[in-house]
Amino acid sequence: MTNVIIAVILICSIIFIWRYLSKIFLKKEGHSPCDACPLAGKCKLNHKTNKLKEVNIMKRMMVFALLLTLFFSFNLKAEESKNGSPLLPEREEAEMAKQQSKENFIKISDGLSLSISAGASGGAIVANNVGENLKRNYLGKFVVTNLLFDLTLQNEKVPLSLNIGLGGTGTPSILDNPEDILPPFDIEYADFTYSPVKHFTLEFGLLAPSAGYEDTYTFNNKNITVGIIASQQPYNASGIRGNFSAGNFQIFSGFYRERLDSEEYCVGTLCPSSSYEFGIAGEMVGIEFTLYHYHINNLRNLTGIVVEKDLGSTYLALNADYWKWSKKISEKKSASSVGVAFYLSKKIGDNFELPVRLEYISQGKSGIYIESEDVSAIFGATLTPTYNFSEKFYMRCEGAYVYAAKGFLDNKGNIKNDKMEISFESGVRF
Repeated sequence: MTNVIIAVILICSIIFIWRYLSKIFLKKEGHSPCDACPLAGKCKLNHKTNKLKEVNIMKRMMVFALLLTLFFSFNLKAEESKNGSPLLPEREEAEMAKQQSKENFIKISDGLSLSISAGASGGAIVANNVGENLKRNYLGKFVVTNLLFDLTLQNEKVPLSLNIGLGGTGTPSILDNPEDILPPFDIEYADFTYSPVKHFTLEFGLLAPSAGYEDTYTFNNKNITVGIIASQQPYNASGIRGNFSAGNFQIFSGFYRERLDSEEYCVGTLCPSSSYEFGIAGEMVGIEFTLYHYHINNLRNLTGIVVEKDLGSTYLALNADYWKWSKKISEKKSASSVGVAFYLSKKIGDNFELPVRLEYISQGKSGIYIESEDVSAIFGATLTPTYNFSEKFYMRCEGAYVYAAKGFLDNKGNIKNDKMEISFESGVRF
């Protein structure tokens, strides 16, 4: 436990230190920001050089953080050889059992196996105030919301596995509307996982983020549509991430380059160059939690928390996010946005479930969730009655309501304050 505490403090400190060091490099040049600098050409060149120094510092710090995590893993491995192996985290054991019950294992050869899981969902979405680009509402809009095949190739004799996700998702958030009837079929994620010791893994490739509560592939969620808070959380990106676990706690840190959602974060001609994340997840007094920070360089950064509690027939969760614009985004009058989403799901009998999602966002004039400076506050409520035929097959309907003063347009271009959406979906998970 002492190792975990020390690792958390050191890794988090390292990530913050690089920001401080980069500022020192910038101050050495002695120039004001380029827009006000009398030596504009030289200033821009110096700032560009300094930005490269800043990114290089961050890269070195992230590599050092991963190496430090690996060191603690080997240290824990040495302790295991002396004192015996500690218990695996309870949440890891539960997740392993859950995966084993859902996945089909195919033995290819001695020690080599292929595990396959999949999910698909589709239905209809009806909405009002969908925007002036549409001649009418999405009455009778049938869509395939998710289609995903997950393949994992592993060898018991080799500490390296390959995980690939093929398919796509077209589920809109309750703020948006479906763009296509079918989601694009592509490689959603593809990564290698290296496990040199029992409690440490190193992932590299196209990775899904650790930030946020809702799953990207919504057949895994309790609601049909994506929530307001989740709509702005990061998507898959290529990079490297280290994970270290001990007891009921896990720490992670990662660095990413190319993003699948780069265009969604662009502001004018300024687009994401790189990003990084770090955080800690664990369980205390029966409550699971995840603290995370996701930084999209030159644009904005996210700090958030997820808290979950399973009471048997009742499930509770809370996701709070704080977004902050980079100083380079000068046209934004408000620099930040804060929001919270509350999830409650009540089981009624063996097959029926009633999930509820309530959300509130204060975005000021930041335009992070709705790109309008006239929208300062957003309220959202979602109710999703669900009938589970079995663990694999389900059917559900949903009613969603969003209030954001002057945040929507009807099909004639008139400004509206709210939006309603009714959805129906059936799906399968295996």
